[in-house]
Parts: sequence; structure tokens; C-alpha cells
Amino acid sequence: MHWIDEAEQKLSKREQTRKVIHSRIDQKKNDVQTNWDENNDSYLNFLDTLEDSIDRVNNLPREARMEFGRIEWKEKKSSLQNHLTKFSSSRRKIIRRFNGILSPFKPVHYKNTRNIFVSLSRKLGYTFIEIKEIHAPRIRLEDDHESTLAAFLRFFKKKERTITHRAKVHIKIEELSNELALYCIDYLAFKNDGSEHFALESSKVLKENEVS
Repeated sequence: MHWIDEAEQKLSKREQTRKVIHSRIDQKKNDVQTNWDENNDSYLNFLDTLEDSIDRVNNLPREARMEFGRIEWKEKKSSLQNHLTKFSSSRRKIIRRFNGILSPFKPVHYKNTRNIFVSLSRKLGYTFIEIKEIHAPRIRLEDDHESTLAAFLRFFKKKERTITHRAKVHIKIEELSNELALYCIDYLAFKNDGSEHFALESSKVLKENEVS
């Protein structure tokens, strides 16, 4: 086969693959739209309950939310147009890590972040909820100007981010209750670990030679 024919054949395959991908995305968007047309009232009521509860939490006295500060939420754009909303919170943790005989347990500062992503599923009558918990080590700098070493450490710090818990679940829209909304709020406020309503995929936060 001549090289021009080979190049044209590869181009044709890429175009076919692109068409298949776009076709799948369009089908998913249509499925989501059908779900939205039939269930948008119940779905929006659940989001309203979450957002109202967050406003109540954020208006509490500071001592009542000392551990996490505030709970944030914002709508996110999605190629599936699935009315995605992200809810998030974070806290600081100090974990003592074994660092040799001379300094046996060195305190390491972590940022512990929890996220809940709520969107309309392509499955009719369902919503899709994903939760994710992340631990990321923090680097403290003594001066205002970042040194080359600090920049180097900051680059590798990003690679040390650990997803400690993650869950993805389809929930019937008819089961989007006030109790479930409050459970999500409790998760974001670090009052529960999410295991009661979400099947968590866990990974080790710490190595075996680390202690809390």
C-alpha cells in the first residue's frame, strides 16, 4: 500500500472513532435530558435542601465549626449537561511520621479535603453521587520568596496527594431524602466517614511506619 493510502486510511479510522465517541456522548446527553424532564423538581429539591443546610452550618458560631471552617458549593460545567454540583470542605491534620532514630516521630502537616459531586444520572429515575477524600502534605516556607528547593518540593508534594476514600453510587431520586442530605452535610463536617450510605474504596493514608 502506498504511504498516501496508508495515511488516508489512518485518517479515516480516526474520524470513525471520533464519530463513535461523539455519538456515545450525544446518547448520554439525551438520556440525562430525559431524566431531567421527568425528575427535575425532585432533584432540585434535594440540591436546595443541601444548599440550605450548608447556609445554616456556615452561619453557626465559629466554635461550632472550628474543625472545618466552612462548607463550600458551586455548580460545575459538564459535557453531559448533567447539572453537576460540587460540595467541599477541608481541615488541617498533623500526623506523626517515623523519621529515624534521632527524630523518631516527625509531625507532618496535611490538608484533609472532602468532596461530594452530585449530578443527574443517565439512568432514568436516578441521581449519581461521587464522594472523594484527599490527604495532601503541606510545605511550610520561612520566607516570602520561594526558593528553588521549595519549588522542587512543591512539585513533588502534588504527587504525594492520596485519595484515601472514594465512592460512586447511583441513588434513586425517590430516595433523595432530607436524612440523606443531612448525612452528606455530616460527612462534609467530618462527623461521619461516609460508609453507611456509600460503599467506600479505601487506600492507605499512611505507610506502615507512620502513626496518628
